[in-house]
Amino acid sequence: MTDTRFFAEAIDPPPARKLAGVPTLIHSSILSLRGLTFIMMLTIAILPIAVFYNWAGRSALEHELKRVDENHLIIAKNLSSTLSRYAADSIAVFDSAISDTVDEKSYAKLLYKFDICKVMIFGTGGQRLSMISSGKMHDQDLPTTETIAELRQFAATKPGQTLVSGIRQTPNGAHFYIVKLLPDGRLAIAPWSYEYLARLQKSIAFGELGHSMMVDQNGLVIAHPNPEWERINKNASKLPVVQAMLAGETGVMQFYSPPMDADMIAGYTFVPETGWGVMVPQPIRELEARAAVVQRTALYISLLGIALAVLVGLWFSKVLTAPITALAVSARRIANGDLSTRVDALPSHTPSEIRTLSKSFDDMAEDIELKNRLLNEQLQIEKQLSAERAVLLAESQRSNAMKSQFVSTISHELRTPLTSIRGSVDLVLSGRLGEISPKIENMLGVGKRNTDRLLSLVNDILDFSILEAGQLALNKERVSASQILQDALEMNAPYAGSSKLKLLAHPIPDAFDVMVDQRRIQQVLSNLISNAIKFSGKGEVVELSARIKDGYGVFSVKDHGNGISKEYWPRLFERFTQEDSADTRQAGGTGLGLAISKGIVENHDGTLDFATQMGTGTTFSFKIPLAA
Repeated sequence: MTDTRFFAEAIDPPPARKLAGVPTLIHSSILSLRGLTFIMMLTIAILPIAVFYNWAGRSALEHELKRVDENHLIIAKNLSSTLSRYAADSIAVFDSAISDTVDEKSYAKLLYKFDICKVMIFGTGGQRLSMISSGKMHDQDLPTTETIAELRQFAATKPGQTLVSGIRQTPNGAHFYIVKLLPDGRLAIAPWSYEYLARLQKSIAFGELGHSMMVDQNGLVIAHPNPEWERINKNASKLPVVQAMLAGETGVMQFYSPPMDADMIAGYTFVPETGWGVMVPQPIRELEARAAVVQRTALYISLLGIALAVLVGLWFSKVLTAPITALAVSARRIANGDLSTRVDALPSHTPSEIRTLSKSFDDMAEDIELKNRLLNEQLQIEKQLSAERAVLLAESQRSNAMKSQFVSTISHELRTPLTSIRGSVDLVLSGRLGEISPKIENMLGVGKRNTDRLLSLVNDILDFSILEAGQLALNKERVSASQILQDALEMNAPYAGSSKLKLLAHPIPDAFDVMVDQRRIQQVLSNLISNAIKFSGKGEVVELSARIKDGYGVFSVKDHGNGISKEYWPRLFERFTQEDSADTRQAGGTGLGLAISKGIVENHDGTLDFATQMGTGTTFSFKIPLAA
């Protein structure tokens, strides 16, 4: 019997067996390992069974279609051969009946046998010259003058040959005409009944709706199971299979039949003596029904195979998962804190790999128990250290805050007297307080330069302190790139001139605007231009440019100095950093300019970068978003 508990466990394991931590790798709230194993085995079994079932149904239908291809075409060819002999014999009887030496009484029976109603000969003026009647009631009236004229025209297409017209409706019923235009201009006509063709068609039937069908050389129905089509000689020339027959082709075709309201498959051919088309169609659904019988048998076999797979899968999944369940129970106990737990005795049929796993599990439990003791001891030590670290962190944060406040206060306090000293020196140098000697003027110039240098350092330290505290306030406005370059050129041209360098701004290829704090962006450009001037030789050019790239406005300052050595690149934007070279020391600087510039650009949601080549020069570029 099937273990019904398995199906419940496959959907939702019972609470006593739901595990936490490590055991969740074995059990899932959706599917147990036993259920998963069962489903995998069932899937492996079902796949070939499903392939077999599918193949059986498809092969059965292909076999039926192949059988139809062979049998129906053979029937159609045999039917065509029979009609060909019948038509040839009927035409031969007609040819004999119109000869000059004929026994009317003996030929009357022969004409009757071949369904020829009568044989008549008409003169060139349309007058009847002779007639042999078979005694059939069919078509006792003579052809009309119009019919005789049409038949003469038809026979004139091949003078001296016996021809068969298409099926024609007359007041006395439908029939063919056998005609021949004689050398002397006379016209031989014989109404020819299609009764034999109708009887032959009705004798061929198979399956529920399998039948034969005949059409004349114009595509009109001669014989068909649908009596209405046969009575009115339905025009079927638009059917593709009929068109193929009228074209003199032989083969097998699938098509839709309106009277049957079904897709059909038919073997078809033609009768060369008359041009008639012959086909043997059958509804495809009958073939599908026969194929379905084979497929049902395959279904029963498949169901039996699935049932066997279910039984084997249940047994195998139980054998596989029973020892794992024992491991899971022990794992749950460990997860609940019972580290002394060990795996219970395993079933006798437990695979060797799982026995090895069980031993490894016990070893792991012992190791966990030991490490847990060590961990508890270490945890106590860590708790003590954590409390000490918290105190040190608070002290560090307080020290940083005090340092920032100290730097800001000192910077403000230093800037006021330095500004006053600089103003006093400028006043003395201006000569308003009286003429001074060249020696004193030189000394005051040295004091002014150092005052300016110290004031610049204080300003840089104050700006860096603001940036480091995240308190930089920006007053953004829409400014054109050309205006930014023009202002930078005007502000820094005197310094470039005093250094015997030329400051050049390139035309902007595509005008654009950016949203920036104009004063801060000019501070960035001034820092970059100042650096470029410091590290350029006399007579060289420092170039300014701006362009659009990837949705950003890019501003560049390019010099033609010695470039920046590679080992200095990683520290280029760090605070209080200058390249350790004689040129750098000579040029001076606080070492904060690039760090401050980088902070200002990043506060504009942009980036600052550089490209350099030793002996060629350096280009600093920063990009900021375009104005919306």
